[in-house]
Amino acid sequence: MTRHNSAEANAIFKCLMLLPHDSYLKLDLTLDQRGHWFGNKSIMLGIALCWHCLHTGEEADLSFYPDDYHRQKVWLCTLYWQRHWEMIIACFPKLREIAGWLKLEFPFSAPVELFAYILAQEANADFAVCLQPYAEVSSPKIEKILRHTAKNPSFAEVSKQYNTRAGKQKLEQMDKDLDSWLRQTGESNFWVRFSLLFSFILGQTSKDAFIESTVAAFRQSIADIAKLDAKKWHTTPSTCWHNGIKKRGNSDGTYS
Repeated sequence: MTRHNSAEANAIFKCLMLLPHDSYLKLDLTLDQRGHWFGNKSIMLGIALCWHCLHTGEEADLSFYPDDYHRQKVWLCTLYWQRHWEMIIACFPKLREIAGWLKLEFPFSAPVELFAYILAQEANADFAVCLQPYAEVSSPKIEKILRHTAKNPSFAEVSKQYNTRAGKQKLEQMDKDLDSWLRQTGESNFWVRFSLLFSFILGQTSKDAFIESTVAAFRQSIADIAKLDAKKWHTTPSTCWHNGIKKRGNSDGTYS
């Protein structure tokens, strides 16, 4: 049984409703950037609706989305955040303990604080990529990462693959591409990475059934989204953001 309460669930619902932050609209945004913000806002409002229904037992009506992909994506993202929250609840005492061992000042007093922080960081970062002077969104690279993630490989499988020369080169290149993307979007935030890294390690090494099950469920939710998105990225042209303008990729590798 997941250890959270309705007051916290409602606080997270309100947090979801406010993402990405309205403060971005005070910037001198281009039409493309404003369109990107409203597109992201539409997704987050859908997630907020599904979150509310998930915690109240009401039925979520997502008919206002244009197609099945968007409806599936919103629902899977809601489950992703629910599983993420459950994992944070399970791992929080150990994460605070690990931070102490590493002589780090842990700025969160409760699981809901850490979760709300991660939620805001990720949701705002998804929008903020368009604020970069230049950010490339390569469909082939993203699809490759997503197809690998969709398989939800175990640590043993990743380790086995890493022990081969070809496997090591493939994993290192995907890690490099992923790291580059995270840095472009701002999702390389320390506490986001800290919580994910050590939660995954705890899921592999802890004898606590609550930790083990919540980490496994969270990893599966990542795989479910990756499986859905890999199909989408296969037919989506690469794009780039250049000084606030969204450009479409051409067959010769240029953008216009």
